[in-house]
Amino acid sequence: MSDDISTARLAILAELKRRYFENDASVRPLDPASAHRWHEPQVNYYSGRGSMACPVCKTGNLRYSRAAYNGHVHAACSTEGCVRWME
Repeated sequence: MSDDISTARLAILAELKRRYFENDASVRPLDPASAHRWHEPQVNYYSGRGSMACPVCKTGNLRYSRAAYNGHVHAACSTEGCVRWME
């Protein structure tokens, strides 16, 4: 299951980056001034929420959000038994 979560998480990060460079106003880069004091900001760090085709099961809809505060990703696939997690 952890491999599936890693696959989905990487796809979400790529999707957020793609949306940012397509000028999606709902996706924002991290503001270093608002970074969590224990979290080291990453290069190409984008936050937002949305949905996409699930890269794991290829049939469901993966809903996700990534927090600007600490970079945590929350996601859930609509397919029963597929990925679902909160960081």
